[in-house]
Amino acid sequence: RSLWPDPGLGERARAAADVLFALTPREAATFPVPPTRRDRIRIVPQAPSTAGRPNPAAIRARLPQDGPIVLFLGRRGRLKGYPTLLDAAPLVWRAVPRATFVVAGPAWDDDIGGPPRQAGPADPRFADPRLVDLGLADEQTKLDALAACAVLCLPSRADVFPLVFVEAWTLGRPVVSGDFPGVTHVVRDGVDGLVTAVTPEALAGTLTTLLTDETLRHRLGAAGRERAARELTWAAVAEVVRSGYRDAVRVGGGAR
Repeated sequence: RSLWPDPGLGERARAAADVLFALTPREAATFPVPPTRRDRIRIVPQAPSTAGRPNPAAIRARLPQDGPIVLFLGRRGRLKGYPTLLDAAPLVWRAVPRATFVVAGPAWDDDIGGPPRQAGPADPRFADPRLVDLGLADEQTKLDALAACAVLCLPSRADVFPLVFVEAWTLGRPVVSGDFPGVTHVVRDGVDGLVTAVTPEALAGTLTTLLTDETLRHRLGAAGRERAARELTWAAVAEVVRSGYRDAVRVGGGAR
């Protein structure tokens, strides 16, 4: 709720609502709802936005080598773990020198939702050609990058349910997540991804484990794809929303 642009309006809307939707039980627990009214809350799943045909070769053509790709796709901020990823890259290269780190997404002036801007002045670490910046990638570039990567890495310190995880799973890619509060409702550690402490050393160790174990990567990616097909679909989203609206009409005495 600290990210709401108008907290007062948000609280009034929450108090008046006959149904509330949350992405995870952890997020639902933050809603100040009396125990007798917690049946108003519905957990709505994420669903991917992956329209189009992926072309991983388009990304490969932009890279300096043909080793495994670690992809960061998201807002470039401290809470998303972006600086930690940059610090972890040289540690990973000690064990996997042919790994390429690809980053894409906007930057903010702060970590609480400031206005989006370009990634900012070049970080000197990008002098290494194994660190590639795609800038503000369009939807096709994002899809191509997800299809090309060996692992999607978003080492968030604070998050709810990153949509990009679902998109990676849909394409059969494992994910690496930071150990943010509520992550156990998102990533099944050791099943469809790995959860790590958000330090350069811990992150580098986790990435090295995945990059040097193709069998593990494939197993985690396959489990993610099966999960996405089973429960992280637009049909599942629609059913939860439809059910919530039915209950809202029943409790509220009519549509509002």
